[in-house]
Amino acid sequence: MRIVFIRHAQSYNNQLWEEVLADHLGRAKPAEKHYDQIRSVDPGISDLGSLQAEALSRTIRHIVLTPAPPINASPVEAAKAACYREGDRVANRVMLASSPMRRALETAQPLLKALAEGVDGVDFKGAFVQPQFYEFGGCFAPNPNPEVPADGEGREYSVEDLAGAAFVGLSGMTASEIREEFGCEWQCSNSMEDGWYEPSQGRETLKQMLERARKVVEWIYKMAASRDVDTLFVVTHQDFGCLVLRMLLNADHPQWLYNTSTTAVEVTASFAPRGYSSTSTADSGEQYHGPSSDAAATPEVGRTRSNTGEASNTETSTESEESKSVMLKGSSSGSGLRKRNVGRKVYRTACLLWANRTDHILLTYGMGSQEESHEQIPAVTSTLSDMLTF
Repeated sequence: MRIVFIRHAQSYNNQLWEEVLADHLGRAKPAEKHYDQIRSVDPGISDLGSLQAEALSRTIRHIVLTPAPPINASPVEAAKAACYREGDRVANRVMLASSPMRRALETAQPLLKALAEGVDGVDFKGAFVQPQFYEFGGCFAPNPNPEVPADGEGREYSVEDLAGAAFVGLSGMTASEIREEFGCEWQCSNSMEDGWYEPSQGRETLKQMLERARKVVEWIYKMAASRDVDTLFVVTHQDFGCLVLRMLLNADHPQWLYNTSTTAVEVTASFAPRGYSSTSTADSGEQYHGPSSDAAATPEVGRTRSNTGEASNTETSTESEESKSVMLKGSSSGSGLRKRNVGRKVYRTACLLWANRTDHILLTYGMGSQEESHEQIPAVTSTLSDMLTF
């Protein structure tokens, strides 16, 4: 499955931050303190952001149908990958997911319209709101009556303690409010009936975001394992989007995503072919022990990545009639998995295809603050040069 991460278009808060930073002569710390007091809780996108979102929607077909590059791995892995990808052709069952925040939904609206009206070669399967895709911090506002203890009371307070006292959490838009404002095409989970954020946690801490990102990565692999979707568009945010990408790729980049930039990752989850055995000293996969196995539902990562971005794997091969890998099928509980796969290992891989593409902005409107149309990332795995050109 190809997952395309899209950072939302320029929001009013993005615009405000640039103005506040300029007012403070580029000094980030005093600018942040000022900004936190005047920012919007859940802003929409600016006029420039609307142009960016429209430009992105016009290039949707090119993004969906761009061929996948060959995986830079051992011959065994390459053959296995070709089996479940059907060569280098990317199929066209497409779904759209969005963060529940207003700026993400407003960015996603032109994409939804383009996909719903029909894109040649694309089978659109629907759109849904993923309540875990929100930005770091959640839905919060300044606390008008912060209970921050005075210095000298004999206790040291962490940054999280102070942040929790300085801000209050809000519930965010409910499912009915989202459908009323953005259309019934958006599917929302039952957990969003009272809003997508838990106010009692105040402003989300870094530790909480890390745990949320781990759950999202597991969810992504389950989506890939289901084989129900070929391309998943995810409209998300700067901090959270970068964190999920770094977890998927086991890398320290990307560090930044431009507004409406696209970053694509090929994600797979498959059974190891029969007749192959691992000679790696590291754990090369989680064994599947049956249809109801938790290992099949949430397999451990079976491959690691070096600093150069290449997938590290030292499998050796023997001839076998069942050299094709069998994909995980069925629900997260493991239903639909064939019993003949008992004892076979589950492999999960993530291969970066491209990062921070903003061609749609630079070519369509000639705008954008960055000098290059995409960020050169050192650990891209086996990308093709023509993938950076529409």
